[in-house]
Amino acid sequence: LFGQQSGRADWINLTGSETAPNIAEIYVLDDRVHVKLEVYIGDLDKFDDLVPDEWLRDSSGRESSEERIARFSREGLQFVTDSGEQLIAEVVTIEPRLRVDRQSPFAGMINPMTRQRVPEAPADKRVLYAEITYPFQGKPQQLTMIPPLDEEGRAQVTIGFIAYHKSVPIIDFRYLGAPATLNLDWADPWYSK
Repeated sequence: LFGQQSGRADWINLTGSETAPNIAEIYVLDDRVHVKLEVYIGDLDKFDDLVPDEWLRDSSGRESSEERIARFSREGLQFVTDSGEQLIAEVVTIEPRLRVDRQSPFAGMINPMTRQRVPEAPADKRVLYAEITYPFQGKPQQLTMIPPLDEEGRAQVTIGFIAYHKSVPIIDFRYLGAPATLNLDWADPWYSK
């Protein structure tokens, strides 16, 4: 009757970033950064460079897709190495999808630490899904991730992100609201942070 019972505790993310309108899953691999990006339909104007011509009624006067992707690399979701090299994006896939349902048991509730309501996922589940790679040479010791910024250096959109070094999670879901630096340990990705 009085057998021992054990309990386990785990840290719970109360930021709500896993339900952000835009989501970026970032994978740092041996020769590239691979990004799986979900762009909320209401934020497509901020990610216009990714929208294919065939999705528009009138695409006349638009730059070529190569020029738009190069601009996205410089002004959209950016990755810069510790040597200052800005990585240039290459599109793997762009297609319409429904957002992945990332359950948050606390969405809509009040965060006891901040007394703010934990955000919920947008009701409209339509997203532009893009897989993008950013190739690099060598193995940078640091990568700085930069969201699309306005003229004053503030993030133009809300992006929830999670990052992995190879298959090892570096960080759980957080908001990418400003430039953030990944310190990479190539000998043992468990020590990347």
